[in-house]
Amino acid sequence: MDEAEARTGREAGVENQRVNQPGEQNQKGNPREETRENKADQQNSGYQNGGYRYLNVVQQLLGGRKESIAQKIIGSPLPCLEALSSSHCLSQHPERPVSPGTSPVPPAAPSMDLSREGAYATVIIVLPAYIFTVLCHLLLIGTIVSNRTLHEPMYILLCNLSLNDLIGISALVPRTLFDLMFEYGLITFPACFLQAWIMHTYGGGTFLILSVMAFDRYAAICHPLRYHSIMSRTTLICLIASSWITVYVLIVVLFALTLQYPVCRREIPFYYCSNVNILKLTCATDTTVNNVYGLFITGFFNGVALSSIVFTYTRILITCLFVLSSMDLSREGAYATVIIVLPAYIFTVLCHLLLIGTIVSNRTLHEPMYILLCNLSLNDLIGISALVPRTLFDLMFEYGLITFPACFLQAWCMHTYGSAAYLLLSVMAFDRYAAICHPLRYHSIMSRTTLICLIASSWITVYVLIVVLFALTLQYPVCRKQVLSYNCSNMTILKLTCATDTTVNNIYGLFITGFLNAVALSSIVFTYTRILITCCKTSDSESRSKAWHTCGTHLAVFVIYEISSNAIILAHRFPDTHPVFRKIIGLAYVIVPSCLNPVIYGLNTNNIKAK
Repeated sequence: MDEAEARTGREAGVENQRVNQPGEQNQKGNPREETRENKADQQNSGYQNGGYRYLNVVQQLLGGRKESIAQKIIGSPLPCLEALSSSHCLSQHPERPVSPGTSPVPPAAPSMDLSREGAYATVIIVLPAYIFTVLCHLLLIGTIVSNRTLHEPMYILLCNLSLNDLIGISALVPRTLFDLMFEYGLITFPACFLQAWIMHTYGGGTFLILSVMAFDRYAAICHPLRYHSIMSRTTLICLIASSWITVYVLIVVLFALTLQYPVCRREIPFYYCSNVNILKLTCATDTTVNNVYGLFITGFFNGVALSSIVFTYTRILITCLFVLSSMDLSREGAYATVIIVLPAYIFTVLCHLLLIGTIVSNRTLHEPMYILLCNLSLNDLIGISALVPRTLFDLMFEYGLITFPACFLQAWCMHTYGSAAYLLLSVMAFDRYAAICHPLRYHSIMSRTTLICLIASSWITVYVLIVVLFALTLQYPVCRKQVLSYNCSNMTILKLTCATDTTVNNIYGLFITGFLNAVALSSIVFTYTRILITCCKTSDSESRSKAWHTCGTHLAVFVIYEISSNAIILAHRFPDTHPVFRKIIGLAYVIVPSCLNPVIYGLNTNNIKAK
């Protein structure tokens, strides 16, 4: 009986909507249609009396999503604000905003603008991954909690990290999948606020917990005998509590600054809620304080995490290298060094190969800037492959011997890498100057012939300089067999010879260093001065922003090379330099620039990122 009445009510609601459509002839009046309308009103009023009580219960479970349920139970849409809830009903679908006092209409496509097939495919992919992730985290937490032998600082911190991951993924994925499956794009303001709070807590908690974990590893490796006194139970509780309290306080202030403004809009410009999205819903006209505080929080979390990682891992690396004289590490130290360096090497090689392959395979990227970037990546591969594999091999297998030809080849590659980096960066600076200061004449200035001449002259100059450098060294007979460093260079080979007076070699080495630095610095100063003048004169803010973005990446790479190369030169020129510091600088000289270059250019160059 109830099902028959509900079916009749729905049919009456459909007929009622058909009658009330503008432009139809039914508006003139029809006795049969009026009878149906009266009957539908009576049935709807009967359902509404019991329907609201049911909706009040369901709202607690579904986060205030009464509207979609009301359409299914009562058969007609209800106003979101006035009829059902005092909370704001927000639309997460940009094409279908909810106007005040009107009925929210479910979007025709999911809130992530996918087709039905795309939505179902996304759910099929994401849902198993979400279930698998939740089960793994729960298993990890349960294992650590249930086993008293795992109640150590490292595992307790890992348990906190897993709990934080569960908070973050559960705040976003279930809601997103629900919207995709049921084409539902509405969310109440309290639910939106809760989701944004959890997402910011997840992000801030991750940074601080990882920082505490880095300190724990530093104490375990660098101070093994004092580890349990440093990471005592009290210290651990204080570190974990301070991390969560810091996140809580920072986020309270963040949202307090946002919620001081009244809400004036209902359209969320993204498929999930965050503080920025909520701020865009308010009537605020000046959000300078909010933006500055948001940047402060971002800088604080990144600064704490990066400083702790850099400090602790530098100390760990120093401890690993300090145990024995050259590279004679203990087995634990050797394995720790390999674990740190090997992933960085693999990551760097894959990134450079991907960058070179992308540029070579796409004809749209056969422009001077990308061809020069391809040469820079090739040079990085030469440098890092000349040093890291051999070093890791010696560490793993305790092999400290190298033939003289192999040592000479390694030294040649290392000097080629350092010299070519300066000249290629100088050519890249000239290319950016031509593109920004002379955009109309750019293709005539940086023609194919000019580009080939610039690249060829760079490599030929490097070749000639290094041939003369090693010719001056190899004129002396070799008298020693012990290389005083874990990698070969012209200085280490010169120390193996019987030379008593190396004044000419030292002067020529300083000449090469001064020449390369002078060429690079003069080109950078000249081109960037002209670029700065051009940017100050232009009134186009978009062109100015693009110019600064392009030059910023180039300047960052140049600064990294300059610091690394000068540090290794100074370390060799001063014999009193601590051997551990010299080893660290030697590794950083090759690894740091080579790791950062593809990331800087790949992630910050839109054309490469798109391809």
